Amino acid sequence: MNTYKPKKNTYQFNKFIGTKKEEEYYFKNITFDCGWYWGGIYIEGLRPATEEELRESQRDRDISDYYTIPEGLKNYIDEEKWADDMEEDWYDSNDIQREEERDGQTTYLCFGSHNHADTELMNKSWQDFTQEYETELTQTQYTELQALIKQFYQLKKECDETHQTRPDKYLKKMEEMEEWLQTMENWNENKLTQKEKEKIRMIATLEAL
Repeated sequence: MNTYKPKKNTYQFNKFIGTKKEEEYYFKNITFDCGWYWGGIYIEGLRPATEEELRESQRDRDISDYYTIPEGLKNYIDEEKWADDMEEDWYDSNDIQREEERDGQTTYLCFGSHNHADTELMNKSWQDFTQEYETELTQTQYTELQALIKQFYQLKKECDETHQTRPDKYLKKMEEMEEWLQTMENWNENKLTQKEKEKIRMIATLEAL
C-alpha cells in the first residue's frame, strides 16, 4: 500500500460557524488517517451550559428513562439518591468537548450533533445560510469557505482515485492537498497571504460560472 508522510498530522480548522437553535457549530480540525489519506471536514454542534445548568439537567433525569421498573418495586426506589448520583456524574455524562470562560464563569460545550461540511455548507447559498444560522461570518468569508471546502474535496477525490493505480501521481496530489490544508489553516487563523487570497478568489469565481 502506498503511504504518505505528512508534514504534520493535524491542521487547525476549528472556526466557529454560527448558532442554530440551542447549538453552537464549529469545524473540527482535519487529521491524517490510516497512513494514506486525510479525513473529511466535519462540523460539530455543541451545546453550551454552565455547571449549574448541567447539574440541574442531570437531576431532572428520571430513572424510568433508563430502566423499566416493575410496578411492585417503585415504592422501593430511592429517587432522591438516584438524583444525587446523577448530579454527581454531571461532567462525565455530558460528553464535554471543551471549556471556555464566559462572563466570569466556566461554560462547558457539550456534544450535540455531527455533520459533514460538504453536505451541510458546500452548496448552500449565503441567503439560506444566514436564514438558518446566526453567524459572525461575512458574505466574503462564507464565499471563501465554500471555495476552501470544494477544493479540499476535489483534491481528496483525486488522491483517493490515484492511491492504488498511480503512486507517483498520488504522492504529488497528496503534497498538493497538504499545501491546500495549510491554506485552510491560515484562513482559519486569519493569516492568509495575498497569493492564497487570490487563489481562493479564483476558485470561487470559477465555481460561480
